[in-house]
Amino acid sequence: MPTPPTPPAKPTTSIPPTPQPHHRALIFDCDGTLADSMPVHWIAWNETLKAHNLDHLMPHDRFLAWGGVPARRIFQTLAEEAGRSFTEDEIDALAAEKYDNYFKRADTIQPVAPILAIAEQYRGKLPMAVATGSTRHGVTRTLAAIDATDWWGAVITADDVTHSKPHPETFLKAAEALGVDPAHCLAYEDADPGITAAQDAGMDVCDVRTVVSVMPPS
Repeated sequence: MPTPPTPPAKPTTSIPPTPQPHHRALIFDCDGTLADSMPVHWIAWNETLKAHNLDHLMPHDRFLAWGGVPARRIFQTLAEEAGRSFTEDEIDALAAEKYDNYFKRADTIQPVAPILAIAEQYRGKLPMAVATGSTRHGVTRTLAAIDATDWWGAVITADDVTHSKPHPETFLKAAEALGVDPAHCLAYEDADPGITAAQDAGMDVCDVRTVVSVMPPS
């Protein structure tokens, strides 16, 4: 299993958040883009990794760099780095434990208001999708927390792809599900792997970090 990349430098984009005339669809990442859920994910990761003596391998900056990378892939990488061998069933159990720790705090998640406002503004006017590295169960809980469950023409998750971000498959499947050429899609992302994925899919990308600052946990 290849190691999830830590990008050497932040990808840059000058695409404004407001759709332009050639944009025929909007595709949003979820965690950190629509929902200010990254602090809750960080607490859940930290709690789970500490229980298995792996927390020293994922400090906060590495957690942020792996935004959009599925939990199973991260656990596999950390196990390899620790020189430990987990079965597929054990990896699944670790991922489930992490999500359980996330779900018990999901009701505290707030929207990333400026980005959710864009989605609300264009709801029913342009086709919209969510393209996330989370599981379907995870993203469903997150979207429910921000009251945006039924806004989307498609929701593409880690359960739907073979290759996760930074591979473009998640965004390509979202565009395909909406029936819109990727060149006519505007993607919204907050993490380097997702920005790379959307750019490699041929989409314009708004780096939401240039629009709003979501404070990391203290």
